[in-house]
Amino acid sequence: MALSNLHTHSMKSRASKSPLILAVLVGSVAFATPSFADPVPLWQYGFNNNGDNSGSTGATSSIAVTAPNSTGANAPYTADGLGVSGAAGDYAFANTTTGGAMDDPALGLASVPLANLGWSTFSSFTVTGWYKTPTSLGIGSSRLFDAQQGGGFQIFANGGLNFQIQNASNATIGSWTAPSFTNNGGDWVFFAVTYDSTIASGQNVFFYTGGTSTTLTSVAVTVSTDYRGMTFAPTTAVSIGGDVNTGTRGFNGLLDDFRLYGSTSDGTGALSMSDIEAIRIADATAVPEPQTIALCILGLGMTLTLASRHRRGAPRTA
Repeated sequence: MALSNLHTHSMKSRASKSPLILAVLVGSVAFATPSFADPVPLWQYGFNNNGDNSGSTGATSSIAVTAPNSTGANAPYTADGLGVSGAAGDYAFANTTTGGAMDDPALGLASVPLANLGWSTFSSFTVTGWYKTPTSLGIGSSRLFDAQQGGGFQIFANGGLNFQIQNASNATIGSWTAPSFTNNGGDWVFFAVTYDSTIASGQNVFFYTGGTSTTLTSVAVTVSTDYRGMTFAPTTAVSIGGDVNTGTRGFNGLLDDFRLYGSTSDGTGALSMSDIEAIRIADATAVPEPQTIALCILGLGMTLTLASRHRRGAPRTA
């Protein structure tokens, strides 16, 4: 083949590969972009702000959580990189006290005002989050998640992990315990609790746990008081790390990446184990937002296209 024909063939070959490269990139974008079936939390708090308020990155983005620390100072967060993922920019809520007591009124709590959301009842819901504590989980009914004022539910540590549902008079009408939850040697522990009132018989409350490098597992549940009805939404607020009524029963440790999912009409608020595992992985590995991944891929595609056009338009040399 003549040299000029060889050069022309080479240019055509590179040009013909460009659409293929772009097709692959577009396909990658499709996989990186979340589908409409992906669960979206009603609210989500990563505690990565620098003040005492942290905006939700869930569906209700306007609802901020007020998170004072135990000293009342305007700095309730850890140092940079001490959140679950350990990545730069990842902080955690430092709900700690020098006394080390788990039932300590000096501890702070993150308070989420929900009165303006208009939620009345939940048919199903899921709460996920992370904790890190050097102390035992068997002390003081310390609150991880408390939404029981005026009817609702709460998750607390007292001989493992406990989940309770209260009626409008704050009387307990449902109670479940997962005794095997521990502090995991002071490492980060992922937890999830799901409730589904649409399940007529059989288990309708599930506990899950995992770690930053430990896959999700289902935890055995002890039923103290069975309940399968709709649950009230709280009339005042939700607290993370303390009692919503009194501010006591603080959880002594670090807390991070709390989410609430829910449905008022069906069982979709109780997420599947695979959905919850995807949440754990995303938190532990600091996976970029899918939209960010998609934009990066599109940017790379445009760069390759421009480079290809530049090569085709460049004058040939002898």
